[in-house]
Amino acid sequence: MSLKYFNRTNYTQKQKLLCTSTFVVCAFVVFILVIQNNSQLYQDFRIDNITESEPDIFVSNDTYNTIFKYPDGNICEPDYEGLVGRIPVYLDGPNFTTLNSLYPNVQAGGHYFPPDCQPVQKVAILVPFKNRYGQLRVFLHNLHSTLRKQKIDYTIILIEPVGNVTFNRGKLLNIGFVEAQKLYDFDCFIFHDVDLIPEDDRNLYNCGEKPRHMSASINKFNYELPYQTIFGGASAISKQQFIKVNGYFNDYWGWGMEDDDLYIRIKHSGMRISRFPMEISRYYMISHKREPRNQVNSQRMLIHSKTIKKFRKEGLNNLAYKVMGVEFYQLYTKIIVDVLEKESNMLMNEKYA
Repeated sequence: MSLKYFNRTNYTQKQKLLCTSTFVVCAFVVFILVIQNNSQLYQDFRIDNITESEPDIFVSNDTYNTIFKYPDGNICEPDYEGLVGRIPVYLDGPNFTTLNSLYPNVQAGGHYFPPDCQPVQKVAILVPFKNRYGQLRVFLHNLHSTLRKQKIDYTIILIEPVGNVTFNRGKLLNIGFVEAQKLYDFDCFIFHDVDLIPEDDRNLYNCGEKPRHMSASINKFNYELPYQTIFGGASAISKQQFIKVNGYFNDYWGWGMEDDDLYIRIKHSGMRISRFPMEISRYYMISHKREPRNQVNSQRMLIHSKTIKKFRKEGLNNLAYKVMGVEFYQLYTKIIVDVLEKESNMLMNEKYA
């Protein structure tokens, strides 16, 4: 009878194989759980829905004063007990007909107010915009879904330039600030990119004692703050605070620096910015290609270097434009403007020649 001796080498190899197999199985299970969890938080992503463009249904060319009826009743605050924290991000982008039916309580022009009380502030959400209707549907779907729970009086307003002009985010927001006040007595302004979707409903869309950078934690930057002085994406500032800093500089044509310029204006006006905790200031950025008319501004650093000297003289107080029309749709208002790019560039060439 032959004896079989214990083979330590074979045993070790089998043990390693078993551990490796167990690790792979566990890793696969975790991967599946993560995918399922993400599918709940980022629902129905289809790139064709994001990029598809279509017209909306025009509602009225009336004014806010005759469309909007402000509610009578007690003063209300945000319903903190009704806020849950992390919320799903809907990336399906229903068509406008479906969207309009989902939010029947939103008044014409994209105005919503709680039916049972009067909010403390009247909030204008200003969105610089140019032909991104696919992203707009996603944006409207998420914001109207989220903001109604915050018990605020808010209106979503797009500012769109006419013609094939270079995009100028700062100037469009200046125009929106001025023109919105002709339509309604707003006292709080949210400057908001159309490709940013809030991920936490505790990120309140209101204004405080300090200008607030709302989008401190974005998926594009791995939910980390890119740098301490950033103030772009989505930010909240009161009417008086924005007047104090003289708004944005009007000559940042193309991408870049208008938000950094605004930060300098805030700082040198004796104010500081605030941020909510990073886990609350979360946003999902919809990926997209940069438009041909929104390329990097080659003069942005030169202009930015003169901010401290010029911000009292250039901003809201030298804003030049023409309003071409104001259109009220069910879920938003659109202010269509001529930004006078040609005239502005002629003056800018003289200043920076």
